[in-house]
Amino acid sequence: SENIGLVALTKVASRQAVQMGGVILIVLAMIPKFSGILASLPQPVLGGLTIALYGMISVTGLRLIKEKVELNDRNMLIIASALIVGLGAPQLPPEFIEHFPKIVGSILESGMAVGALTAILLDQLLR
Repeated sequence: SENIGLVALTKVASRQAVQMGGVILIVLAMIPKFSGILASLPQPVLGGLTIALYGMISVTGLRLIKEKVELNDRNMLIIASALIVGLGAPQLPPEFIEHFPKIVGSILESGMAVGALTAILLDQLLR
C-alpha cells in the first residue's frame, strides 16, 4: 500500500524507476555512513513524511471507493463505521485484549482487520 502513496506523491509509476530505486537502496544499505545519515533523521521529519505518505494512501483509497461505490446513506454509514472502528482498534488497552483467545486478540490488534470485519458485518446486516 505504500507504493500507492508513493506513486500518488511522485507521479512516477514506471516499473523500471521502482526497480532502479530498489537497487540503489540495496546498495546504499551496505554503506554504513549512509545508514547512519538515515538513522540521524529527526523524528519530526520522518513523521511528516509518514503523514504525507499515508495521507495519500488514504485519499487514493477514498477516491477508489468514490468511483466504485454508490455513496448512499447505507454505504456511507458502513464506510464511516469501518474507518473509525479500524482507527480505534489499535488503541484498545492490552488488558482488554488479553481476555480474548489469542487469535481474536491478534485480530483486535490490527486496525485493518477490525475495520474490514466491521465493513463486512455491516454490509451483511444492513441489507
